Amino acid sequence: MAGRDPDPPIQSEEALAGQFSITPEVLAVDRLLLCYKPEADAKKEGVMDWTDCPVIEVVPGKMSGAPVLRHSRVRPQDLLNNLGEGPEWMADAFGLSLDDVRQVLSFYHQHRAELAPVL
Repeated sequence: MAGRDPDPPIQSEEALAGQFSITPEVLAVDRLLLCYKPEADAKKEGVMDWTDCPVIEVVPGKMSGAPVLRHSRVRPQDLLNNLGEGPEWMADAFGLSLDDVRQVLSFYHQHRAELAPVL
């Protein structure tokens, strides 16, 4: 587009942390909730491997290949970020079936102990 400024260069996590006062602990939690890695890397780096969850799909080109609830663009971490609201609220807010929300939450609670500590 004419007159549009070029995108700024991508900054390192350290640069962003200094700019926004983000602690390493916050970055570690963000990695736990927001990242997707294949199982081998997931256990090393402390991220959830969603590949065995029956209601999660990974589609190249959809949400940059991040895991999402099937037939949606809702990421599992979107639900985890709203745990305090309850499954009924999540289903309504994100336009999902209550059963799908419960399956994601159940999968998360069953598998979170398998995660390697991040901190």
